Amino acid sequence: MANVVRLPGLASTSSDRRRALRLEVLNRLYARAVEQDRPVVVREISLGGFSIEAPVSFPIGSEHKFEFGLDGAPPVTLTGRTAHCRRLPGAADVATYIVGFAFVDQTDVAAAAVEELFDQVAAVISFE
Repeated sequence: MANVVRLPGLASTSSDRRRALRLEVLNRLYARAVEQDRPVVVREISLGGFSIEAPVSFPIGSEHKFEFGLDGAPPVTLTGRTAHCRRLPGAADVATYIVGFAFVDQTDVAAAAVEELFDQVAAVISFE
């Protein structure tokens, strides 16, 4: 079973079966879909990927750049490949999608940026 750091008041998800340590980060990490110039809500992040809530769908297998940031830290831009995308039930005129991405840039610089971002998020959560 995966290690998931849960914030108070958030329910467990079926994704708990994954092996990578994931941090639930709702409202703690800023993110923006670069090509669409659209803010998104980061739900979880791990060293291998992240999930978001977005008002638009993302085609499975497509690659997208995202800019991530925390207060006081310079933003970092990373690329993710869409692993899953599902629309949440709700009002017909307001769409919200839960989308999972795997980090795809495997360079040492990108891996170090993902690790640094993950460590910064973990530090913020651990002091709350």
